[in-house]
Amino acid sequence: MINFIAMCLAALFIGLMGIISILNFSNYMKANTSIKLSGFLNITSLIILVITLLSFHSQIYLVETILLLVIWFAAVLHGYGQGKIHWSHHLVRFLVIIFLISMMFEPWI
Repeated sequence: MINFIAMCLAALFIGLMGIISILNFSNYMKANTSIKLSGFLNITSLIILVITLLSFHSQIYLVETILLLVIWFAAVLHGYGQGKIHWSHHLVRFLVIIFLISMMFEPWI
């Protein structure tokens, strides 16, 4: 059950990042290349998540793991594009992602 909850939380996180990127699409297009790429990665992750949920149910854990790491990389890229990477923020985000991944794959009894 804990695996399913972690999978749902990871899907929610990826979905929120993708939706926020879609809502801020016009701002991303005005920014530099790093920020454009981070927005593209977030939106692409959302599209891949939806396709995976609709078509490839058995691969959802692996796909979500990869997408969580892509979302984290996009956040670091966005910070680099702004010229100010807040490492404490990215470290905490990375720890939350690692926690979700470990909950998704850990055989809890």
